[in-house]
Amino acid sequence: MVSKRRVSMAAGHLLVAAGLWGWSPVAGAVAGSAGQEASLKAAASWHLGFIFNVAKEFRRTSGTSVTFQEAGLQDAVRLIDKGQVDLALVDLPIRSSSSEANSLCKPLRQIPICGQVIELRYNLPGVLGFKLTGPLIADIYLGHIKRWDDPLIRAVNRSARLPSLPIYPIHTLGFTPQADLFTRYLHQMSPRWRSDVGSVIPTHWPAGVETKNQWTARNITVDQKGAICYEWWPQLPDPVSSVCRIRNGSGRYVSPSEATASAALAEMVPRLRQDITACVLDAPGRDSYPIVGYSYLSLRQHDFRRESIRFALYMLGPGQRIGRAWGDVGFVPVPPPVARLGERLLDELEGTGNG
Repeated sequence: MVSKRRVSMAAGHLLVAAGLWGWSPVAGAVAGSAGQEASLKAAASWHLGFIFNVAKEFRRTSGTSVTFQEAGLQDAVRLIDKGQVDLALVDLPIRSSSSEANSLCKPLRQIPICGQVIELRYNLPGVLGFKLTGPLIADIYLGHIKRWDDPLIRAVNRSARLPSLPIYPIHTLGFTPQADLFTRYLHQMSPRWRSDVGSVIPTHWPAGVETKNQWTARNITVDQKGAICYEWWPQLPDPVSSVCRIRNGSGRYVSPSEATASAALAEMVPRLRQDITACVLDAPGRDSYPIVGYSYLSLRQHDFRRESIRFALYMLGPGQRIGRAWGDVGFVPVPPPVARLGERLLDELEGTGNG
């Protein structure tokens, strides 16, 4: 089955092929005719369908067009740092300790734009409502728990009839935003993961099946009984795999949804006031889903364009409503206090006069 996110990404590829996406001056569906209006260039790694619709509405209301280049996190950082794009929309914050941050020549202002959610999908036919804890997930990916009927798994799934099958934990090769958020969660939840693996995505995972990308990981999970994988929520359902319920900091087992993700994002607000790029996993709150983060819009703190700030403010305002209307790509809006925090940071940037 094809994920809803995948449909969105595929739409982006079609737009590139048709000349409606990217730098082409004939990008009339988004950019309009060159020389007749202001224009921005942006690199984007996420929610292409959503931001394409926001860009269309922004152009209609402001007269400023936005053209996009699809890029991964590292390429997006390079493009904005070199001034080849005005904006970067990326799956993760560019943290001060990251290799991307260390390569920057100029500082960036980063604004949370929407939530991101990791789900765990498993293939155990007939087993519904399956539950896991953070330490159990870590032990599965460390190879310490090898079978689905392990006593530690049975202890949290007392009413389930668990098969005596080997566990096939699926993971992707190298860096992906999904792996980054997922392994940060494991690092936070498991002392054993912290001691055996550390705080970075492992070059060689301790256990499991390695795949080239998330699409392959999902396909293997659908095809292989006993498989489990991490992926962005939501995915289109299939007749074989199901989504785990994961124990949160309040001891409740919750499924990923807009409601449980929004509850987690709301609990992150105090920490984001201290550090806008803070990673707050396993957020408190009885309804919070534990593996949630933010996607970000980044712009340069110097030599920025005023139109970039206008577009960022639009994404925090009307763009949130457009995202809700788009709906089928797992859009989770930022809580109002975070939107206000982003607006304040953008107002401060505009007031510096460095644009």
